Amino acid sequence: LSMLWALTRRLETLGLHPVVYDWGYSKNTGALTRRAVDEGSLGGMIFGMPKFLSTLGGKKRRGNLPVVTLEFSVPSAHSVTHDNFGGGFLAGESLRGQADQYLVLASKREEIPSHQRAEGFLKAFSEDARELKKVRVLNVVRGNQLQEGYDYGLRNRPRRGTRTGVFSLWGDYFGAGLLRAWTEQGLGVGQDFLLIGYDNLDMSPTLKPAMTSIRQPVRKMGEAAADLMAEVMKDPGMEPKRLVFPAELVKGETD
Repeated sequence: LSMLWALTRRLETLGLHPVVYDWGYSKNTGALTRRAVDEGSLGGMIFGMPKFLSTLGGKKRRGNLPVVTLEFSVPSAHSVTHDNFGGGFLAGESLRGQADQYLVLASKREEIPSHQRAEGFLKAFSEDARELKKVRVLNVVRGNQLQEGYDYGLRNRPRRGTRTGVFSLWGDYFGAGLLRAWTEQGLGVGQDFLLIGYDNLDMSPTLKPAMTSIRQPVRKMGEAAADLMAEVMKDPGMEPKRLVFPAELVKGETD
């Protein structure tokens, strides 16, 4: 939401109209956008999901219509993202050597950011074969919801006396659900499990205990996407540009 807020404010400041932007995806929105593309009534599009972009039929159908993607990249479009691989690496670097086993809880969907974050986590272990053998990547997350994380935590709790390092790479909501489920069952942070989330949502520092998380500079990314759109609208034929922002580990009390 912070990213979309920054994006919207910057678009308004730049006077970019009409520009369609959508962080999720729905068939209805896709149909409306395809119609607008065919009618030639759009000035540009900013999307946050590759599936949404695919509904436009690729570069041929878009013609010279400016497209900027957020949080993922495709060869035929301009993109603004952050270093997902680096974020995963930071999480792995922080947890490595502190646990008896490690779990990377990834998305069930084929999402590029999820893969990159998992690869970064594994890279942090790559020079320590003994620790690397302790890592398991589980594709279990459907939608990064608090309730989903809580339910998963009730069904899959760490074994007492075996410290488990957990990287909830798809987001803080799922991680917060895990934290609640496990602490309610009497499991202790540091004794039974360690936990790192992703996105560093506003709620994460307020949890008890405060959750360590990976931060992406969402406001800067939203503003950069709007600025890039303005640049592309002036020069629709410019070569695809990819802007990558660094990730940051925000220390809490769970790692």
